[in-house]
Amino acid sequence: MYKEVDMSELQAPRLIPNHDQLQTLKQLLIDSFKPLLQGRKVLLIDIPVHLNVGDLLIHAGEEKLFELLSCQVVGRISARNARQLDDMDLAKDVVLLLHGGGNFGDLYPLHQSLRERVIESFPDHSIVVLPQSIHFNDPNALQRTAPIYQQHQHLTFCVRDQASAEVIRSILPAHRVKLLPDMAFTLLDHWRWPTDKPSMTLALRRRDIEACAEGGSQDVDRFDWDDLFSRRDDKLYSLLRYAFRTEDKIGVNLATSRMWWWYVQSVINRASRHFDKYGCVDTDRLHGMILALLMGRDVVMRDNSYGKLRRYAAAWLQVDSDTYVPSNHERVVHE
Repeated sequence: MYKEVDMSELQAPRLIPNHDQLQTLKQLLIDSFKPLLQGRKVLLIDIPVHLNVGDLLIHAGEEKLFELLSCQVVGRISARNARQLDDMDLAKDVVLLLHGGGNFGDLYPLHQSLRERVIESFPDHSIVVLPQSIHFNDPNALQRTAPIYQQHQHLTFCVRDQASAEVIRSILPAHRVKLLPDMAFTLLDHWRWPTDKPSMTLALRRRDIEACAEGGSQDVDRFDWDDLFSRRDDKLYSLLRYAFRTEDKIGVNLATSRMWWWYVQSVINRASRHFDKYGCVDTDRLHGMILALLMGRDVVMRDNSYGKLRRYAAAWLQVDSDTYVPSNHERVVHE
């Protein structure tokens, strides 16, 4: 059942998509990575093998950048088959790219440990951490591992917001840190913007480790990415994960990353078809906000558990950093 939202009751900022503004973000990504990656061989590490549409959008944005810059992708590795790295004889001209997103810190140790392993294991290769948001629950955790990053002489670290930039600049020289938009913005113009926006509003709410506890558990009608998936997806996902693990175990390339990329594109298409039904997305998910803007939809912006959306919007969407951005408990329209 659907009901109209009374926008006057919402305290969250409403973002109106501006194509010129988003085009500027896309061009900034292209111009910033061109000196590092134009025509180069690249290895993409830590591709997301999980059913989180936000991470899949980032991956798609990375692939779009490779296309725009005529990169030669020599491989794609996930945390599930990372043992391949031990057997790779990588030429020195291959640039190692660490997948961007919001998992840098101590919330997601599997991915954090993989990044640190790569940086330690390939001291002579150029390594680029693609745009990340950073969060540590333990304020001393980064300082304990800082030497790993400091000792690498060819490391470029890209971040998505000012707070993350300040964290990394506390351990790395400023010239090695780049403040850049999320990689998904390279996908601008992939979707046709509506002439007349639908009247309905979609309430997209986190249910994971980054969800705000305040009031969120009472909201049983909310939609999240996992509502897009069926048992068939679960079976296919399990099969692909098994294939990645098998690659890792036997050391043979089974072309699993190619099959996964096909699936990634199908999931993104499914998410965008769902968004097509709405003129506005009310969300505490960063990539709920980003996908909505890329599709020309309005956004009512809330926040995750540690301020990811507010920080990002302040850096790139001309939202004042002091703007009140509530968590996910205010009254909204639900699907």
